[in-house]
Amino acid sequence: MIKPLFDDLAEQFLSAIVKTWVMRTNFTSAEAADVLVATATQYGFLRDRGRRLLGNTLNAWGKNKETPRWAMQSALALLLNDGWRPAAHSEWAAFATLFVMTVNAEELVPVLEQLPDGMDKEIAAGWICAALEEAARYRDRKKK
Repeated sequence: MIKPLFDDLAEQFLSAIVKTWVMRTNFTSAEAADVLVATATQYGFLRDRGRRLLGNTLNAWGKNKETPRWAMQSALALLLNDGWRPAAHSEWAAFATLFVMTVNAEELVPVLEQLPDGMDKEIAAGWICAALEEAARYRDRKKK
């Protein structure tokens, strides 16, 4: 099966989202790992891990493109809270993908209502529509 262009765009930034957040901070890898886990737990993306996340694990995720969803969602939340907004197409695709997962809605209006302040709703709407369509295709494929 051929991957849709939207997925390819999202993948480009999803694999780098944790690194992007870390680079905007002054944290060591170990400190960043602690903040990422605390944020994931706070937002309900992750239950208590029971063991510490090592800083070198964060570095490995970016290299092998195996970042867990909870870490990507946490990095996005931290980026948004810091005032980051998507600019490049890959950033918009990744933002829309993670935001739709996080909001857990299947229609455009409820997702748009939860956009962060300062987010361009007109631009976001197009990317979110694409993410919603891809999420629906994914659910359909899973049913088969």
